[in-house]
Amino acid sequence: MCLFTLGKPVNASPDSRIDFNAHRVLCNNTLTSSYEELARGAGLRYKTVSRFGYHELSYDMTWRSIDRVSPNASLSIRKEVGHSLKSSINHVFVRERRDDILLPSNGHYIRIAQELSGLLGLGNSHFFKTEFESQFCHQLGGGHLLKDKETNELLGVHPGFVLSTTLRAGWLANLSDDKKSSSVSDRFLLGGPLSIRGFRNAGVGPRDYKDALGGNMYWAAGISAIAPLPKLESKPLRAHAFINAGTNVPSSSNIQSTVQDLINSPSVSAGFGLIYRHSIARIELNYCLPLTAAKGDQIKRGLQLGIGLNFL
Repeated sequence: MCLFTLGKPVNASPDSRIDFNAHRVLCNNTLTSSYEELARGAGLRYKTVSRFGYHELSYDMTWRSIDRVSPNASLSIRKEVGHSLKSSINHVFVRERRDDILLPSNGHYIRIAQELSGLLGLGNSHFFKTEFESQFCHQLGGGHLLKDKETNELLGVHPGFVLSTTLRAGWLANLSDDKKSSSVSDRFLLGGPLSIRGFRNAGVGPRDYKDALGGNMYWAAGISAIAPLPKLESKPLRAHAFINAGTNVPSSSNIQSTVQDLINSPSVSAGFGLIYRHSIARIELNYCLPLTAAKGDQIKRGLQLGIGLNFL
């Protein structure tokens, strides 16, 4: 990845900034979809903070090429091979009210993102894409001081028990009749330790043999009960039990059929494991048990390791 950014504050404000960026990124997707994509482009981005939250408004012009496919790639991926030019305007809103972004105990989080591609008729990618994510955390009990029984040294505050709920949803609508108005890299991928645990990365949704093709509409929800380990309450280590569910479907001209596909037979998993809050990332080691799976889904029963920032 090669990235160049040049920016400056707006009106000398620490909360507002505008920057120009140029990028060249090679994305290796051979583990999930048997292709590599090279993206080259430039953009203009405005960032600001209001009393409601963080806003980011940007314009990007990106030339993308899918031209490195694996020898055993599916026919659906081979049809995606070629170049596309994406001229898009993006808006992202984030409201962060959690007491910790990696292992929160209280508060809520909301993220809403929209992308309109094909602005001013430029490029051959024409679609509208929106995605929503929210999380609500509530602490039960805890709050009392922890002391070493032998030295009476203060170790910290008991973290209590935490109930966490997360919801994600997304929709992508093609704005032209061209089959390449959006590509596999524009569509939504679902499944894996950071989304629906108990399934492989991009293991939920449309597939052609081993290749994930991505969906145009999805939803995913999770609920977790998190508790400290006995005698390790002061450590950034927690035990948790969870239930995850979600569906990822392609577009359809029949709205009623699409709604039924989203509601009927979601992929569901449950499990338990350990959470470690590192200074730069959250690490989970879980035992996962897929309960239901759609046709073609790739399940991952047993131990699953996840490293990231946002978990379902």
